[in-house]
Amino acid sequence: MQNKTRLFIQAKIDAENMKAEVFASYAQVMFLVLIMAVYLLSPKGFTGTFFEPVKVAFWFYLPVICIRWYLASRSRLKQWQIYVFLVLDVAILAALIWSYHIQYQAPFTLSLRSPTFLYFFVFLSLRALSFRVAHVFVYTGGFLLAWGVMIGLARGDGSLRVTRLFKDYLEPNTFILGVEIDKMLAVCLMGIIVAFSIYRKRLLLSRLAEQFVKEEAMQSLLGKGALTTFNLLENELVPGQVRTKVGATLIVDLRGFSRLSYVISSEQLLKLLGEYQQIVAQRVFDCGGVVDKYLGDGVLAHFGIANELPNFASSAVRAAELIESDLHSWVQRCKGDGLEIGFGVAVAHGPVAFGVIGHPERMEITVLGESVNFAAKLEKHTKVLGHTVLMDATTYQAARDEGHESSHNAVSFEQVSISGIPTPQNLVALTRDRAAASE
Repeated sequence: MQNKTRLFIQAKIDAENMKAEVFASYAQVMFLVLIMAVYLLSPKGFTGTFFEPVKVAFWFYLPVICIRWYLASRSRLKQWQIYVFLVLDVAILAALIWSYHIQYQAPFTLSLRSPTFLYFFVFLSLRALSFRVAHVFVYTGGFLLAWGVMIGLARGDGSLRVTRLFKDYLEPNTFILGVEIDKMLAVCLMGIIVAFSIYRKRLLLSRLAEQFVKEEAMQSLLGKGALTTFNLLENELVPGQVRTKVGATLIVDLRGFSRLSYVISSEQLLKLLGEYQQIVAQRVFDCGGVVDKYLGDGVLAHFGIANELPNFASSAVRAAELIESDLHSWVQRCKGDGLEIGFGVAVAHGPVAFGVIGHPERMEITVLGESVNFAAKLEKHTKVLGHTVLMDATTYQAARDEGHESSHNAVSFEQVSISGIPTPQNLVALTRDRAAASE
């Protein structure tokens, strides 16, 4: 599970990183076009030169960025290609800065003092859009290498005068090593800040993704209501945790299902079971209930226990009616295929214990209590009374008090003895048969 979670998170990060590369490439194209437009429209500060490096850099760099944008927009940009483009970003900018002293026919210090140096910060800031710290390190390392070469060229230029006095630095042919080191340190510090921000962003994304995966998995296994009741996103799940709640319990059971195992294959049996469970579960969900567990060919669900549901009795009764209608149609289709199946549905309401059972290595969240046992007894008694939907009179009246208008007809049974229940009970069966309801 953890490996799948990590792969899921990594896939999401890679997808977002590719989007970042698309945006970064687009931003660089727009930035490059803007700079070129300003360069062409502004008055020139040089005369009599045949070499304009800005134009050369533009026409060389523009296709490079366009290729990068094309690959990123189609998710075809590989990691090694990103590193190559980062190195080209640094190399082209450094070459442009180096060429200024040729264009202006001035000492090499003109290149070192060029404001174009600030664009290193601009391109480095674009790396903050990505989710890979390695991109920042490659760019920063490339800059240090390129600017180190620039310093080496400056120190090897015999026409430059090396000085330690800042006041002499204003002269055109002077060179201070400390100034260049300050520039390198500034870019390094910004690189560290950008790298740390990416790390923090990636860490936050990973934690949010882990939380999302955890919530989705626990909700699928335990139900959304259990997450809220036991605050499982912040607390550990421990056997013995319990909450006393009041709600309605619904039990559905198939009849003749065990006999089918001797008639059809295991694959057909499992497919049939899946169809039945989907019908029941969907109607439970439609009415705001929670499926507690699948008991082989039975289903245990509850209403207003794991979730807040003010009209839990009417919701459970409504679910029972919908389940009866859907399963009746499904059973008729099965009979058309030569499969004899029946079913029973029972509803009861009252206080229950909603809690965690099992071993720390294998736990469940379930409902236990008198009303759950009573619903189970009522479901078995549907065979005795010959009705598919059965509940006690108190539950039926509670549903009516909540405003439920039944789509089925009610058949009352007074003082009925039920196996396993010490006292006789007043029961209500729901049927679509008007003749039975009038008896």
